[in-house]
Amino acid sequence: MINALWSAMRRNKILPSFYFDRNYDAYIPTRDDRNESRVDLNDKAVCFTDGSRINSTVQAGAGIYNQTDCEEYYYPLGCRCSVFQAEIYAILQCAWLHSLNCRNNASVAICSKVSSALVADTVWALTELSVHNSVRLVWTPGYCGILGNEVADGLSRQASAIKYIGLEPVLGVTSLTVRNELQHWACRELWKQWREATRFRQAKQLLRQANLSYTKYALRLCRTVLRILIGLLTGHADLNRHSLPLCQEDEETVLHLLGECSALVVKRANILGSPYLCYEELGKMHWCALLRLAKGSQRF
Repeated sequence: MINALWSAMRRNKILPSFYFDRNYDAYIPTRDDRNESRVDLNDKAVCFTDGSRINSTVQAGAGIYNQTDCEEYYYPLGCRCSVFQAEIYAILQCAWLHSLNCRNNASVAICSKVSSALVADTVWALTELSVHNSVRLVWTPGYCGILGNEVADGLSRQASAIKYIGLEPVLGVTSLTVRNELQHWACRELWKQWREATRFRQAKQLLRQANLSYTKYALRLCRTVLRILIGLLTGHADLNRHSLPLCQEDEETVLHLLGECSALVVKRANILGSPYLCYEELGKMHWCALLRLAKGSQRF
């Protein structure tokens, strides 16, 4: 169902085009100029553009600040728009501003955080604006002390906080957006099956929620260390339950070794921050710390 839904959406995928005879300039300040806030912005018209996205609501927005004419614009762009799309859309809308297109023989600076390739529509808009004006596309990184940049950033964040009214996607769905959405959907479905499963009692106590960073950490481990980690998480560790444990007090299980063994109190306190821990507390620990304690016990 989700594959059919996303495949039916308007896609933002076009063939690459190359423009070698553009009539506008692209200016990237040097590192020293950026660090000392010496970016040359002495043009007759100076505009700042920005795009942003709120991770919690996945809503995006674009903002434009015309510093010369004291104009502010912001555009909510919905939930299926990337930050790059929002920044490109801001440049496009800025090039279409009436206050800029009504000028003649003026120097215009459009400041943006985008330093990579532009889409065709934006190139055409900048080309049209450059017919009667001298246009510069200036790369201005964020948080470098330029007031106009901060105003445009605030406008884009304001747009991101507003719910878009209308049909989505606003700008078309990128291949990266489709891939990320499918990955999140697959993760949610797998996690739903994991919660509904009636087996894996011990593993469920240590794996309480999906964590992508933990998964990436595990995939970087060598096979020997990964086998130890899987044994600790599932309870199938290479432990002799019928032999005397380190503390010679109780049957040696994963829970006893990681959270209860009195022979590892000092190491457990130094590595995990507490001398004794239950399964719920062990489930909050990073797998790296569990491996350190397991190796420190010299049982592996």
